[in-house]
Amino acid sequence: MKFSEFVLNEGVFDELGLSKMKVFSKALGDKFTQSILPDVKKLLDGDLNDRSTWIEEYKNIFRKACMEFGGAKKGEINKTCNKAQTLQKLLEHYIDPDKGLIGSKQMSEWVEETTGGNSPTDVKYDYSVEDISKYMMEIIEALKGTGISDEDIKKSGTYALTILLPYMARFYPKEEIEKSDMIQSGKLMEPEKAKESLGGGGSVSLD
Repeated sequence: MKFSEFVLNEGVFDELGLSKMKVFSKALGDKFTQSILPDVKKLLDGDLNDRSTWIEEYKNIFRKACMEFGGAKKGEINKTCNKAQTLQKLLEHYIDPDKGLIGSKQMSEWVEETTGGNSPTDVKYDYSVEDISKYMMEIIEALKGTGISDEDIKKSGTYALTILLPYMARFYPKEEIEKSDMIQSGKLMEPEKAKESLGGGGSVSLD
């Protein structure tokens, strides 16, 4: 399975509505995005199950992110980069609801336009929650290999999924998301917290 099969390939853009996403051109015009785009394209052509086909591109992207967000010094990036900070600020750069290149207003408009108001049970997408989960679990291992602790991965994962899960639930049934490895493993977010983000209400019933 290639990353590009469910992330950036043109067919997926059309299927998921990314080609219509008004803020996407803003993200592509961003200076940092432009600097990593060649590596992103190569990474997404790699085989998810064969790390050797994409790990060098991943490292190139993270090196540049370290310089941009982690206070790293050229020539001694591994020694000077605050890797946990790099991950957190990289996420904020793109998906912070207020300041990110892909903000909440644009995301909400994209979701409405893409789903057409259909419920997750009315539409079946070619790429499943399981596909997305496999991608996320592989990224976790790559981040750990980069030197980011389990605690910091979970901190940034919780930040990202708290923002993204409500949008994801517009495309896929909440039960499928909750049962996925990326949630049940607890490596990105506590399952109970994920349930709350998906609108499950948590474990304390008020009925």
